[in-house]
Amino acid sequence: MRLALKKLKRYQQTVHQFGIYYYAKMIKLMRPANSHMNESTKVHYLMNGFHPSLSIAIRRNYPKIA
Repeated sequence: MRLALKKLKRYQQTVHQFGIYYYAKMIKLMRPANSHMNESTKVHYLMNGFHPSLSIAIRRNYPKIA
């Protein structure tokens, strides 16, 4: 489990990787890291691993949750 969590924390979207493939890979990494991970934590890991150029656009349009 610790190794899976390390992989999850380090995984970054590559320059030529489509967003959907990045998402699918992240979901695969999340399952062994913590099968009961809440949605907020999943979003956190996803957002932190996006390629910087895409991350800016995503964060700009990210919904604000009260």
